Amino acid sequence: MDGSRYQLWIEESEELTASGAGGHLVIVTRHALESLPTSQLAAVLAHELGHHTAGHSWAQLLSWWYTLPGRLARRALAAMARSGRRAVKGVPAYAVVGSAVLVALLSYQALALTFGLPLLLVALPFLVAAVGRRTELRADRHAAALGFGPQLARVLTAEPYEDGPGLLRLLLSPHPHPRTRLHHLQRYLEPRGR
Repeated sequence: MDGSRYQLWIEESEELTASGAGGHLVIVTRHALESLPTSQLAAVLAHELGHHTAGHSWAQLLSWWYTLPGRLARRALAAMARSGRRAVKGVPAYAVVGSAVLVALLSYQALALTFGLPLLLVALPFLVAAVGRRTELRADRHAAALGFGPQLARVLTAEPYEDGPGLLRLLLSPHPHPRTRLHHLQRYLEPRGR
């Protein structure tokens, strides 16, 4: 791999993270540089270079733009739901149920006329997150194939993580759970000849 094609940027942050960005950038936080042992930092950088060699950085930028309408729609719906909860107090139940049925019927008509394309706005963030999780596993595999599997596993186990972030947050996360990542790295951690 030609290292001159990439630029290393250092982000002033207390987070222990790194990322690959379009334009052949590898970004690492100051905290990661100062706190990770050299071998683990090399594993993290190999992971990020794995994103670049597979073209994930450009795909991620493109998906960010394509999912923007869905993210905005989700925020608008959440804001309407919050304001709707406040407005429901004092309104007869039949008015609320009737309004919900009317919206459902109109929505069905709108979906039929648009061939269901608005559903894509709802599904797209979930699909992009699922692809993101696959790209993380592929970048892990790239780093492990270069011999950084054990060091990457140490990085994944060094930071404590909370269990049970909630199903919706899990489905919208572009990063797999560390346990999943460790499971996929397992074949690179076992001694050869077994």
